[in-house]
Amino acid sequence: PKLEIRMSAFSDSGDAKVIRDSVDGAPGDEIDLENVLGVSDNETIAQFDAIYRFNDFHRMEIGYHELVRNGTSTLKRDVQFGDTVFAEGTTVSTRFSSELLRFSYAYSLMNDSQKELGVMAGVHIANGITDIESETTGERERSDVSTPLPVIGLHGSVELGSKSSLGARVQMFAMEFDRVEGWMLYMMLEWQRRFTDSLSAGIAYNFYQTELDSTNSDSPGTLKTRHQGPVLFISANF
Repeated sequence: PKLEIRMSAFSDSGDAKVIRDSVDGAPGDEIDLENVLGVSDNETIAQFDAIYRFNDFHRMEIGYHELVRNGTSTLKRDVQFGDTVFAEGTTVSTRFSSELLRFSYAYSLMNDSQKELGVMAGVHIANGITDIESETTGERERSDVSTPLPVIGLHGSVELGSKSSLGARVQMFAMEFDRVEGWMLYMMLEWQRRFTDSLSAGIAYNFYQTELDSTNSDSPGTLKTRHQGPVLFISANF
């Protein structure tokens, strides 16, 4: 098949740390969103992927998922976030959203009826927004770290009999670009079962880890995230 469309349910277990410096450059506190601000550390989210093959050796891939986590916590210590110090004892509400859009081109170094192995290059467009607000004091701050991230990687698969296959991919980057620097690692391992020529399903495990440092004068700071968890998916092939 030339085109594979995949819809997945991703049981995401994550943790995130964020630093929001003040506008004048004074460093803020490193805040653990789960432990300090009570943000949920597990959500089930939808994930979309598509693969289009030009021929046996060339293909394009696109993937997207969005994660939104919320939390409410009464602070046990003073927390400086941007230009605001949220005092100990203040009840704050937090919203953390993370979007990832992946584009990549892959070239297969080998591809036959038993195995496939290739290299890939592309871009991950990452967006992480953290909002912290206190309804009692009216204080509110936002951290927004967004950038395109060029990546390189490997992909491979092996047939397990006539109806199933085992596949894996890894992508990474380390760079400085447009007032943002950092690194990212993405890994995926999957098992897929074909029921017909046009329908298959499977299970997978995703792992993402990212660290971004922004020197943008509007929102200077650092975002560290890690997401991982099992995935159930169904694929349509055309």
